[in-house]
Amino acid sequence: MKTKPSKLLKSHFNHVPRRIFWPNEMSQFLAEHRGAWGVSTVGIEELLEILLEQKVVIRAEFTSNKYDTIIRYSREKHSSNELALSLQRDSFLSHGTALATHGMAPPESIIYVNREQSPKDRPDGITQAGMRLAFRNKQRQSKYLFTYSAMKYMLLSGKHTGHAGVTRIKTPSGETVDVTDKERTLIDVVVRPAYAGGI
Repeated sequence: MKTKPSKLLKSHFNHVPRRIFWPNEMSQFLAEHRGAWGVSTVGIEELLEILLEQKVVIRAEFTSNKYDTIIRYSREKHSSNELALSLQRDSFLSHGTALATHGMAPPESIIYVNREQSPKDRPDGITQAGMRLAFRNKQRQSKYLFTYSAMKYMLLSGKHTGHAGVTRIKTPSGETVDVTDKERTLIDVVVRPAYAGGI
């Protein structure tokens, strides 16, 4: 099939609640709906190429010097924050990005997106000696750094807190995002200043 997608196909995508897809989700979505669109004989890869060609779907490639490229598909252009939150499931904006989201600092060219680790037993708890050691040494930084469209995205793996201090807000630009609240954000940037432009 070399023809352009039908108006029905474009119209359907305009009414899909989901806006950003992982590659396997996009393949599954096309497989489930191509019959209703009247293109059941078209292969999934070919159909995806047609959608990309006609800009019904946009392909975002997040590249890294150390890790495999991350690919996401969207049905329209999105803000950098929305794309950042699509990189890891159950994630939220944090540190310097949270400061900017709350209007407490100017935006940076890097977005910090955090996903909590699974719960771990810590029988010793937090000790004063451990805290001194942590603040004496240079802050360790995540190496999960990706680039897409002149913006950098750093993926963080925070300690498990049960999403303590994480809230959902509507930003001045109109997008709704999960982000650490002001109180947790201020604590996070004191503990990890390198993720907020440094001391």
